[in-house]
Amino acid sequence: MITHQEIVTWLKGLRPWAEGVALYDRYGVNRMYKEMFRLRGESVQTRGILVEELRKIAGLTDDEMRRLKRTGKPSSDTNPQTAPPENDQTVNPQNDQTATKVIRFRERFPFLNEESCPDVLKVLVADLFTAYGRYKEAHARLVVMPDSQADAAAEKEAADIVENYIENHAIWDELEHYRDHGTLLGRHPKVKVFMAAGSFENMSDIDVQRALANARSNLSKAKKKYTAAGDDESRQADAQTLIDKWEAEKTALEAEVERRKKN
Repeated sequence: MITHQEIVTWLKGLRPWAEGVALYDRYGVNRMYKEMFRLRGESVQTRGILVEELRKIAGLTDDEMRRLKRTGKPSSDTNPQTAPPENDQTVNPQNDQTATKVIRFRERFPFLNEESCPDVLKVLVADLFTAYGRYKEAHARLVVMPDSQADAAAEKEAADIVENYIENHAIWDELEHYRDHGTLLGRHPKVKVFMAAGSFENMSDIDVQRALANARSNLSKAKKKYTAAGDDESRQADAQTLIDKWEAEKTALEAEVERRKKN
């Protein structure tokens, strides 16, 4: 049942951050989430969590949220449907419905049963379940945490929630992209390494070593850019993109060097 029409109105509109946080302050019950929104401020991850929590408070189902007609130009928030919905993305060994959930998950991504499915995607599925389990565990700890631990401990749990939310979101994007397009998206670090490794097989040993030295040098430069960015989130994001790129290439090249040593 839909409740809190003003939240629904916010979800339909441009979703300004301050208004959303104010709505959660008014209707939300998780004190640690309130603290997280205040301390960490707006980012793609915290915005995604805020939208998802307000969806729950408003009483909107996943399907209703997907069908919700937005007015005006949407802000750059994360689609809450990429947050881990319990009905599809969790695997709880204690739950009698685990087998059914796994089957439903594989029905959503039938390519996982095909021989042509890249091994890296099968690895990511296990990571997906792990990330969601940690997300739920951190969330549960926040709910029962006493007021006396509202600072450092709350910040740690909030960080764990955001970190595992990001991981879950990134893996979900990779799986959906492969299902819809038949190609790897290549944003998740493990997929980047997998894709990069294939491009080095025909290179000479000397070229591989040169590429590795170049990747290490560029990675060092990217890390310096991140440090120099200070509190500028835009510059941090740009630098992080470079860090991810060169880290993936460095890892793939190091693996290629080790592979050649064994041969």
